[in-house]
Amino acid sequence: MNPLLALQSDATKILSSLLPSGTHVALLDFPRHQNAGDSFIWLGTLMYLKEIGVSVDYVADVHCFDIADLRRCVPTGPILITGGGNFGDRWTEHQNFREMLITSFPDRQIIQLPQSLDFESKDGLEKAQIALNGHPDLTILLRQSVDMARAKEWFPNSEHIFCPDLALGLGKLEKNGQAAHDVVLLLREDSEAVAGRDVAAFSELEYKLTDWHLDLKSQFMWHIYRLPENIARVLPISRPHLLNAIQWSYVKAANLNLRGGIKTVSMGRVLVTDRLHGMFLGALLGLPTIAIDNANGKVLGIFRDYLNTFTHVEMAESLDDAARRAKSILSSQFSNN
Repeated sequence: MNPLLALQSDATKILSSLLPSGTHVALLDFPRHQNAGDSFIWLGTLMYLKEIGVSVDYVADVHCFDIADLRRCVPTGPILITGGGNFGDRWTEHQNFREMLITSFPDRQIIQLPQSLDFESKDGLEKAQIALNGHPDLTILLRQSVDMARAKEWFPNSEHIFCPDLALGLGKLEKNGQAAHDVVLLLREDSEAVAGRDVAAFSELEYKLTDWHLDLKSQFMWHIYRLPENIARVLPISRPHLLNAIQWSYVKAANLNLRGGIKTVSMGRVLVTDRLHGMFLGALLGLPTIAIDNANGKVLGIFRDYLNTFTHVEMAESLDDAARRAKSILSSQFSNN
């Protein structure tokens, strides 16, 4: 079995053990932003749930969520919280939403889909412990092994299961067009960046420096797809009538991010990135990928746990190291092109 199929099989077994076929669920905390990696997770999650026969009857982001809507659409089923890297006190909007859900539904099974833990302060951790440790039926899936011990220590009343990142549910992907550059440098511009954006080491190569961005046409479509959600926020009375349109818009927006991400990384013969889901995307596209760790160590952690099984994905210690590796790959694989 190839690495991708093995990891998909592991995730499918875990999810099907928690969610028997025919289960009706709510899937909450849709990533309503243009960070393409979170869209990969959302779309991969939908693919896994469809594969195991689970019906997603209610979806919402942080701002469109309503308790009455959830209880009406999914009166008894499990509540799923989208996976990713926002479990902690770095991205407080999502953590506050998570804690609100867990404390508001003590009578429901709640499953936190695969996350990384990232607490920077004692206060943030203690706040989370108060919320989570009081729930009688909470399962936390962790996408990197280093977090398993932390979760067991911090949240002893929960069940903890190691599960590969659900972005792998996307399966094998195809590149969009021919590479126009030697290297695409997909580098973070936020608080998780540690490698920086000094790319002088790549001066001998033809490169494109970027992050997750949509082009002008896609930006326009993004705002079109956001209309149902925005109408529901401005006119709350309309929200119950727009739930199907909102769910449709989420899928459209997430696919827009997916296509934009594929288009971005396909511009290079080699991908260098400190974004976790840049590394995932390179793995799924079969693109030579050199990853650099981020501020909370999740890139290196997940590489060590399972993405190292993809032979075209490797880790670098720095941008200088990544440049040396990129030159070596270009020399060995593309010298005759």
